[in-house]
Amino acid sequence: MKDIVSKVIRGLHFLRCYGVKDFLIRLREKGEEQGITYDEWKKLHSLTEKQLQEQKKAAESWADKPFFRIVIGKEPEEEISPATLNSLKNQTYDHWSIEENKRAAMILFLNNGDVLAEQALYRIACSSDEKDLIYYDDDKVTDVKEEAVPFFKPDYNLDLLRTENYFGTSFVVKCEFIEKAGLQEKLCNITGKNRIYEEIQNRTQKAAEREIQLYEFILCCIEHTELIGHISDILVHHMENKNIDQIYWDYYLQRQCELVEQHLQRMGEKAKVTVENQLQACSVQYYVAEHERVSIIIPNKDEIEVLQKCLDGIKKTNYDNCEIIIVENNSCKDTFSFYRRIAPGEEKVHGVQTFQGKLSHNMDIKVVVWENEFNYSKLNNFGVQFATGKYYIFLNNDVEMIGTDWILRLSGDCHRNKVGVTGVKLYYPDDTVQHAGIVIGIGGSKRGIAANMFQGLPREEHGYQNRASLQADYSAVTAACMMVKKDVFDAVDGFTEKLQVAFNDVDFCLKVRKKGYLVMYDPKIEGYHYESKSRGAEDTPEKVRRFQGEIDTFRVLWKDILKDGDPYYNRNFSLVSNQYLLGK
Repeated sequence: MKDIVSKVIRGLHFLRCYGVKDFLIRLREKGEEQGITYDEWKKLHSLTEKQLQEQKKAAESWADKPFFRIVIGKEPEEEISPATLNSLKNQTYDHWSIEENKRAAMILFLNNGDVLAEQALYRIACSSDEKDLIYYDDDKVTDVKEEAVPFFKPDYNLDLLRTENYFGTSFVVKCEFIEKAGLQEKLCNITGKNRIYEEIQNRTQKAAEREIQLYEFILCCIEHTELIGHISDILVHHMENKNIDQIYWDYYLQRQCELVEQHLQRMGEKAKVTVENQLQACSVQYYVAEHERVSIIIPNKDEIEVLQKCLDGIKKTNYDNCEIIIVENNSCKDTFSFYRRIAPGEEKVHGVQTFQGKLSHNMDIKVVVWENEFNYSKLNNFGVQFATGKYYIFLNNDVEMIGTDWILRLSGDCHRNKVGVTGVKLYYPDDTVQHAGIVIGIGGSKRGIAANMFQGLPREEHGYQNRASLQADYSAVTAACMMVKKDVFDAVDGFTEKLQVAFNDVDFCLKVRKKGYLVMYDPKIEGYHYESKSRGAEDTPEKVRRFQGEIDTFRVLWKDILKDGDPYYNRNFSLVSNQYLLGK
């Protein structure tokens, strides 16, 4: 009964703030938050016979038809599965051969027993012009009577690929690229005799090694190209091997770690790769040669107890070269008394009132006073002016970080040449997820800008395809705890000050992405977020109007990604739910 009353109160509040029209839209969207089943999705997306025939006619009219060589993973004495062979014969595109062929422009890898969707080769041929490697979504069945489990994948995601082979065992590579990159020997390891494979006696380990060879080939490919395409549709159906057991996973994960370490060495990146047995994946901890100066910037208004928790989380760190800059914003006298206790040295710097002192580990702490109204972007941009670090951590005053190595891990991730920003995994006090990466375009018709993924997921759970617990690249992460290189911050001119409260971190990350850097999410770095305790909730008509104005500003700034969709989020997922549910 209490839950029903709470929902009614929230509904009335939404009605008062947004009006009848948006209230009715929100009611409809609440019904969509549960997503649809895979069977329902297939009914919506299955091609008709007429559409398949149109593909055949279109392909026949092409002057230049790329030829596919099909490589089927199987034992030498093993027959090709009739299901696999029939799926090839039923393709709407008929330029393919299982035999080695000099005309082959592309190689497609399949496991014996895999079934290609009828439109697979046609769809790949249509997407092949500017790509060296193409992968696609798939599904798996363990028994013909069971419903298949789909795997809808993001576009190319380097850090996710280093934790698991999310490309899968069926993908396409251009022959010209293989020759140019000098990967013929790696290809022969898959298609011909392979010493490691031949020496393995255990049949289960042999199956694991066959898949590992494909993963190694993918890692070698991405070292030579970023022209990697993704088709967000189910183009192959796998029959999962029921004999996969712990022997398989022990062998596979050990070899995976070895291959990722070798890949990182070739890329000049120092890291430790460890097995995550529960996730059937790996995790990568990147090393830094020296502890560069890190500036931690914390906007604050009152809430002394909350701020103290935040500072306690920093004091536990084993990182020995950082400073804290608290950006004070309109606090009461008691808060200033607290500042004078932790930073007793008071002086004016360029006309700004400041307090300076030392915390544990001889850590510098500074309070700088911002005397204007609250504007999250301006507060952080102001705080940066007093920073001396090569890296900045933007940290909310209501965030308490967990453990001792979180700054070390952030630095390891962020020092990489490709990475501009690193974000963390945050929990509510009840140990449910508050933030596990941000996806653009989620939130329904009213917000529809961006959403934290997996909100409300219990801490011990890992979410869709373990994504809440795997390192990966995202379009954005929350600035509640976020590290950025100083040079990158300067290159994008800091936070956009038009965005006073909402979406400024999302906008910042998108500016970083536009400069060509990655925004990395690392769930190995964790903290608690007591969310918006300084500011309060968005619960007045005035705040709602300001919030809607910031939505409008964001939509103007980032209309392309809102229109085209987030590349790290499959277009088949719901734009209402943040739990990776299928949408209509």
